[in-house]
Amino acid sequence: MQDTAETAAEAPSTPSPSPVRGSQLRQRLVDCGLALIEGEGAGEAGLSLREVARASGVSHMAPYVFFQSKNDLLSAIAAAGFRMLLGDLEAAVLRAGASPRARLIELGLAYIDFGLARPQLIRLMFGGRIPLSERSEGLRQIHGQGFMATVAIIEAGMKCGQFRQGDAFVAAFSGWSLLQGFSQLVLGGELQEKVGASQQSVRTSAQKVIETFLNGLDA
Repeated sequence: MQDTAETAAEAPSTPSPSPVRGSQLRQRLVDCGLALIEGEGAGEAGLSLREVARASGVSHMAPYVFFQSKNDLLSAIAAAGFRMLLGDLEAAVLRAGASPRARLIELGLAYIDFGLARPQLIRLMFGGRIPLSERSEGLRQIHGQGFMATVAIIEAGMKCGQFRQGDAFVAAFSGWSLLQGFSQLVLGGELQEKVGASQQSVRTSAQKVIETFLNGLDA
């Protein structure tokens, strides 16, 4: 027994894990908020700072160190969503090559893929849930970047003669409205009889819709 006691005394104790603080804790809260919005399928309506704290394994007061209100937390979640979307859009544009038309097709498909995979998040990002006056600075800065990238692609197409001359901003707005509308109709089951229910059939129909839109831009 003495040897066992001495061995235990000599063995180094395992240090307890350091608590997550600062930017790491803030990121954990945002990540848990993202998971709750999509995982429970109830969207942001049932989300609360207390619920995010519980899911993050911290005290119910911890989120208030970083977020003054629920809308402040939702702004951070929406901004994270926009960063994810931008990453998908940028990767799609790179895959498409140099052609503005091909870039718009891939960008549009990437947007639809994102929206169908994360319906609650896309509604938070574009559904007007967070009033303009309550959006965080981070959300304000990233909110229109994907749209402006679309404008730049259309302008490049007009400049090289692939697209007819016109207002690139209006064209981009029309295109984004089309993508958002198509996504919402698919999510609502309105197009199932027309396009089918499989991911591939939806994607094929989405490409046809995007190409039909681009026919109106072609020079």
